[in-house]
Amino acid sequence: MPVKDYSDVALGDLISLAGRTAVITGGAAGIGKSIARRLAEAGAAVMIGDLDEGKAQSVAANLAETSVPHAGVKVDVRDHASIAALGDFAIARTGRLDIWINNAGIFPAGKALELPDDDWSRVLDINLRGTFFGGREAALRMQGQGVIVNLASTNSFNTGVSAIHYVASKHGVVGVTKSLAVELAGKGIRVLAVRSDNDHV
Repeated sequence: MPVKDYSDVALGDLISLAGRTAVITGGAAGIGKSIARRLAEAGAAVMIGDLDEGKAQSVAANLAETSVPHAGVKVDVRDHASIAALGDFAIARTGRLDIWINNAGIFPAGKALELPDDDWSRVLDINLRGTFFGGREAALRMQGQGVIVNLASTNSFNTGVSAIHYVASKHGVVGVTKSLAVELAGKGIRVLAVRSDNDHV
């Protein structure tokens, strides 16, 4: 049965996120930028965290078509303190945190037998540790309800050629998602993973 394509429909015509605050990591380009645009269409205040603060601020400025506050700030998802500061910024700016999108990630190639140790660590730190830190800090700041969305991949369930570190990280993202979903269900916080294999949200 064919699934209707809503990609060209403004999200605000499908759902209202007015009065909600959303944080997205890695939101200055690619999939993250598309997610930020869609959340803003639905009326959410969007806080964009990215290593490139200038690009994050530029994306936020382009979302400012209404009185809803948007902002771009620097965040390094490998650094717990940096993620915590992003969460605190969202609360200080809008007084609440409702949606957290763990989007920041990298996809470098690398054959297992030739992979430098630093490359392994960098991918796992950004893709997996950053997802865990983001989910934890979001949950600590959500008041009784909220949604945490982790960006997974087809490689969360399969494998790929010359990308062992990416595959391992995305398998881990699914594990983190399942564990957080069980732990946080009683707090009214939903945790889910979505596939992120194209730049179209």
